[in-house]
Amino acid sequence: MTGKARMLAAAVLCALCAAEAGAQTYGLDDCIRRAFAADAGLRVGELDGKIAEARLREMQGQYFPSVTLQGGYTRLSDVAAGTITSGPFSVTLPTPLVNSTSIRLGVQQPLFTGQRIAGSVRQAESLRDSSRADLEKLKADLRYAVEEAYWSLAKAKTQEQAIRESIAQL
Repeated sequence: MTGKARMLAAAVLCALCAAEAGAQTYGLDDCIRRAFAADAGLRVGELDGKIAEARLREMQGQYFPSVTLQGGYTRLSDVAAGTITSGPFSVTLPTPLVNSTSIRLGVQQPLFTGQRIAGSVRQAESLRDSSRADLEKLKADLRYAVEEAYWSLAKAKTQEQAIRESIAQL
């Protein structure tokens, strides 16, 4: 959202706060709190931060060993034991294995990765820090837009009151 669009949204939010309450007036802190609760860009920034945290944990998990367990079962067709003869050649068929099972357990631990894991962890930490900084910038921009809209509205109300008083004096 551009700066002007964000400021317009903040002004609309302040106006809605005032219209929603009727005679009740909201203070600056209430408007800021409501803007933070309603801003979708802020929600996206918070989710980006959570994604960056999850990626960091994923990269840190590469230091730990990985364990795999595989299993399988095969049912073979019944072939009768016996002998097949063809001319001077004969082939003896052994008693078949009808059922076959297999289990495999694997453990893998990286011993030397050429600093690949440490580099990916540093990169994920930088991404997390960047997401946090972006979120703080979004909050500061939104706070500024709300404050600017709030004080512009207060200034407009004061000017309106001054104009009404001038008209009444005339």
